[in-house]
Amino acid sequence: MAIFNSTDATSKENERSDSSFRTPSMNGPVASDTVVGTSVSLEGEFTSNENIVIHGQVRGTVSTEQDLTIGESAEVHADVSAENITVSGLVEGTVRATGRLRLTATGRVKGDVSTKSLVVEEGAEITGQFSMGSDASSTKVAEVLRGQKDEKTEKKRETTAERDASAEDAIEKLVPEGI
Repeated sequence: MAIFNSTDATSKENERSDSSFRTPSMNGPVASDTVVGTSVSLEGEFTSNENIVIHGQVRGTVSTEQDLTIGESAEVHADVSAENITVSGLVEGTVRATGRLRLTATGRVKGDVSTKSLVVEEGAEITGQFSMGSDASSTKVAEVLRGQKDEKTEKKRETTAERDASAEDAIEKLVPEGI
């Protein structure tokens, strides 16, 4: 009967549950976190009013007005936006943090970044264009995406024109005039 009246076990259990609500996202989920586990794969528009912690795979868009944490095992092929973003895994897409973007040593971002504040640990990788400061956070993701498409189209045109000019020069050198 001592099992049912054990105040030590009950108080220890209450202490654990109370402390779990105060644990930061990097140390584990708290009651208000939306968590995508390592075995979970999502596709589409993912929005939440809570903190988001991703350990699995996501494709599409991810947005919250709170904090977004991309875990070490996460693969996110999406445009992401949040107040503060911590990246320890892979993000391929436009990243927009209205507050702070933090890349840990294992974090990799392939895409354009817009943030007010940036923290990069040694070993982190970033490929893309940067916009940082108070004006950067007001850039709309759609504007960034439109700019990417325009730049890619222009680069393709330039590359094609250069390749065509090189081919014409090579042909002129090999083929004598009048043939």
